[in-house]
Parts: sequence; structure tokens; C-alpha cells
Amino acid sequence: MVRISLSMIMLILLLLTGAVVNSAQAAFVSVSGSQIKLGEALRLKVRVVEGESLQYVLSQLPWQQWQEHFAVELHSHGSERATYYLYPYQLGQFELAASENFSGRQILVVPNSMVDISWDRWQQPYVYQRQSWAWKAKVKLADSSLRVSLAKFSGDEWQKNPEGLQVSFGQQSLLSGEIVGELDSWYQWQAPKQDSVLDEFDSAVSGTAAVEQVPLMNIERQQRFYSPAVVVQQPSSSRPWKFFDRPVDLTIKPLPSFLPPQVLLGQLNLQPQAMPMWGQKGDLLYWQWQISGAQMSQTDFKTAMQQLLVEQPKNVEFEWFAPSIEFSEDQLNQAQLRIPLRLLTTGEAALPQWQWRYFDLQSGKLLVEQAPQQSIWVLAPWHLYSLYLLAAFLTVCLVLLLWAIGYFYWQRQRLLQWLKSQQRANQLAPQLWLYCARLNLQPQVHSWLQWQQQMGIDANLRESLEKAAYASSKDGAWCDALCVVLSRQHFSWALLKTYAKHFATLLSNKVRRLFSRS
Repeated sequence: MVRISLSMIMLILLLLTGAVVNSAQAAFVSVSGSQIKLGEALRLKVRVVEGESLQYVLSQLPWQQWQEHFAVELHSHGSERATYYLYPYQLGQFELAASENFSGRQILVVPNSMVDISWDRWQQPYVYQRQSWAWKAKVKLADSSLRVSLAKFSGDEWQKNPEGLQVSFGQQSLLSGEIVGELDSWYQWQAPKQDSVLDEFDSAVSGTAAVEQVPLMNIERQQRFYSPAVVVQQPSSSRPWKFFDRPVDLTIKPLPSFLPPQVLLGQLNLQPQAMPMWGQKGDLLYWQWQISGAQMSQTDFKTAMQQLLVEQPKNVEFEWFAPSIEFSEDQLNQAQLRIPLRLLTTGEAALPQWQWRYFDLQSGKLLVEQAPQQSIWVLAPWHLYSLYLLAAFLTVCLVLLLWAIGYFYWQRQRLLQWLKSQQRANQLAPQLWLYCARLNLQPQVHSWLQWQQQMGIDANLRESLEKAAYASSKDGAWCDALCVVLSRQHFSWALLKTYAKHFATLLSNKVRRLFSRS
């Protein structure tokens, strides 16, 4: 019996020794490579034997030290195996710290000559709840065949963005063929409504401990946020490069309690577009506003803007319709507000001076901006018809005026050319008298004296012309003198009245003839 007992004891010791050896080999942790390019990933594989806890082995890895230099992304996870991708934040040499099942490794991160990424992150140490802030990436490629896009941070249980974070994108990808561009994302965090902290206090009445729940949205707290991923797809590889910015730790401040539930946030710049100076009764117009500088999600912006519009005064000179809000495709903090309104009355209609209330996140103050005064002259249909007739009349008058001026200078030029071709003064009359009558739209004269009075010619010139005509002189001095005098004749106000009277006479004769025929 003693021998059997010793044998059993030896067998038990042998089994225990084997169990210890097997337990030492129950988990395997491996990392692929020791040198990678920026954008490439280290592949971390964790495997356990059947019956061992994978979650326990994962919890023993030094994730906190690894996360200082790498963004961790879960690739696959099973009951006995898990694979993670570790993307470096920047260039340099880093150490993956050792653990119980991992011996540690030195990692060298070298530049990626195909992609250059520079990050533009939030610089303030705090943000307000419901405030949106930008996280941008400036991308420069060495090859136009690369495809670039911006994606949300996926992470894993060791690295993840807080619950309640909303991420939206403006410019999310580069167009095909582009090698330089800027991608932008917008972050906004708000405490989930169900979240609260417990505050224990002693009840003075019962003497027992009570618990008060304080919503997280009413307290200040620290949060860590992880950047979006710039994903670069290579044509020759199924595994993309991924680039991450370092996480940022921000203090989340609650909005002041005196603010209404729906309020605009940001450093707003509201610019109204000029309305037309006049319109017709019944016309449908659009009062448009360009709004920039908002720092909130598009959903919250629409809700706050609609609430603000409901509170604005609306005068009875207009019929107001439901407004529309359109956001810029490239800039998520820019929007256009279009307010349809119909003109109901005639006369001067003043648009109301609306007050835009918003919370300035930089100064922490509630500000009010007043719209500039604008007015519209509303005309009845007969007012418009009268304006159209007046405009048509003025247009006709302008055309006739231009025609009269052109006609005068054209006739004057013909007269001067004719004079230069004349050799004898006795050949001037009555052709000269006829040209001058056409020039001034007056009846033709039949003597030199009448011609002098009609043209306002100097008496000495008239006498010299008359003597030369009677003497049949061949001296051409009279021609030069006459051309000088006629070239000084210009279109005048008196001549305009003569032309107007002539046109009025022609028009009245035309009308009289039409009525006589009918």
C-alpha cells in the first residue's frame, strides 16, 4: 500500500508539472515586422489554446503604453483568436512594451514618400456641449492614381470615441486625379440623456442615505477624442494605408442654464441679400440670408433656427410661408436661409427688423444681432402699366433724339462736301438754300437775306457771297469762309424744339389721314 501511494503521488506531481508547462504556452502574442512606413500597420495576433480565456490575455497586454504611439484598430475577434492593426501616429522609433505573454519589440517608422498628411485640429482646451469643431487633414499625393477618403475612427474596446459623439463630414474625399486637397470632419459631443452621476447626501429628515442623480449635461468633464482616419487606397494592394492624428483631451463645458433649449451656437455672421426696390402686388419674393460661423450640427441648427423664426414678428403687409435652409456642400458651418413671402398691399412695405439671438462660444455671452431695415415699394398693376408706358415713351424720345442728332450732323457733312466741290459762287443758290433748309428742317428760302436770317450768318459773309454770285467770281476764298462758318453749326436746344415740332406735325398728319380713311 505504501508503494502504491508513492506511485500515485509521483503521477500526480508529473501531471501538475505538465499542466504548468501547458499553461505557460496557453497564449501566443506575435507582431509582424519591426520596420514599417507611416500609414502601414503592425499586425498584432493573439491566440489562446482551447479552454483559456482570450479576454483575460487581452486585458494583460500593455494597451495604455501602446496607445501613446499607435492607433489600435480591431480587425477580427473570435473565441480563441484576435487580430489588431496598430497604425503609428508619426515617424520615429518606438517600443512596444513587454507583458506576460509578449517579449516586447522595437519598431521603426519611416516616411511614406507617396503621401504627405498635415493635420489641423482644435486648438482650444475646451468645447461646449452641442458645439461642433473641425478636424481637418491636408493631403498631398505623389501619384494621382491613389484614392483618398476620410473615415470615422473605428477603434476597439481599448481605444474608442465617447458615447454621444456625432461625426459629420464636409469634403470627405479627393476627386479622381487630384493630388492636393483638404478633407474635413466635424465633431460634436452631447451627453446621452440617460447618463447621470450619483451624488450621495444625508437626509436631514430620515437620517438615511439618499441618492440624487445629476445629468452629465449639467457638469464639466474631461473626454478623449480620436481623429478620423485618412484612408489611402493603392491600386496594386487590397490593404489601404491609414493615417491618424494623435487623440485630443478636451474639457466639455455645459451650456449656461439660462439659455433656451434651442439656441444658435457659434460666432455667427448673418448677411441679408438685398431685396428688390419694388414689386407688384401678389408677387412671391424670397428674403434670403447668408449665415456663416455656426458651430453646431445641421440638425440642431435647423431646430434652433426654426424656433427662432417662430418667435420673430411678422407684419401684415406680407404673407409668410415656411422657410427653407440649405447647407453648403463644402463648408458645413455655412447655410442659406430662404423665407418666401407674398406682397399683399400697395405702397411702401417695410420688412421687420428681426433680432437674431445666439450664444457666442468664444466670449461665452448671449448676443443679439438686429437685421438692417429694408423696404419694398409695392405697386398695383395699373402702376406698373403706367411705368411701362412711361418707359416706352422715354425710350422712343431717346431714339428720336439720337436720330435727330445723327440726322443733323449727317446733313451738315453732306453740305460741307458739296461746298468743297463748287467752283463758282453763282452756282450756289438755290442749291445752298435747299441744303440749309434740310439741315434745319425749315421751309426753303428764295433770297440771300432770308438765308442769312435762317442760318444766323454774319451780314458781311452774306454780302460777299451775294456779290461773288452776281459777279461770277472765280475766287474761292468765299468757299473756305463759308465752310468755317457752317462747321461751327451744332445741334442746339432751339434746333431740338424745331425737330420736335416737325415730328409732331408729321405724326398728327399721319393720324389725321388714318382717321379720314376709316
